[in-house]
Amino acid sequence: MRRNTLVWVLMAGLFVAVGCDKPDTSAAPSKEAPDETPNTPEVVPPLELLPEEQNKPGETESNEPEQSGAPKPVSVIEIDATVINAVHQRAGRSAFPERGESFEQPIASKKLSDEDQFGRAIDESDIPDIVPWDQAKKYVGYEITVEGKIVDVGSVNEGSVNFLNFHKDWRGKFYMVVFKDLAEALPRSVEETFQDKTVRVTGVVENHRGRPQIKILSMDQVEFVAD
Repeated sequence: MRRNTLVWVLMAGLFVAVGCDKPDTSAAPSKEAPDETPNTPEVVPPLELLPEEQNKPGETESNEPEQSGAPKPVSVIEIDATVINAVHQRAGRSAFPERGESFEQPIASKKLSDEDQFGRAIDESDIPDIVPWDQAKKYVGYEITVEGKIVDVGSVNEGSVNFLNFHKDWRGKFYMVVFKDLAEALPRSVEETFQDKTVRVTGVVENHRGRPQIKILSMDQVEFVAD
């Protein structure tokens, strides 16, 4: 009896010793045996091609229920050329050409300005010695001597800027400018100096807000012509 007990105690001690020496397989891998499995990148399969029958031109939406995963057909909107809106009713016809309709001649072109901005550069030798005031607009960017009779004198900002006009209806037409510093140096007012006088003024023609002009910065630019 005592011998059997001793045997069991020895066997239990042996099992305990063996269990302590057994390595833990759940722990991190040993440095002596590294994992040599290569890191292979994940291969993404290519996208599936769309079915050939989708988005065919001329197809309209179907009344059949939409299938899961199937592409939605493209709807086509047809325009009724016979419908006339309010604008076309006032014109008396539709904006769309009628069957068999043709144009006998193209719409005539309209010249918006006498200045040819895309034409050839002006040869300065072709500029007249004296340019009539109503022709000065042709020479924007060039120095010319312009002649004309001042029929209207105006000013703004208490005489800071004075305008010499060659036409009563001065809008859009060539004019000349006299600034305050020169106006104060004149023996008489700007109006008394220029009103109803025929002048020849030499200067560069500039485009100011769509109107051609010459700035008179000195009376050396001005010559009075007897009528």
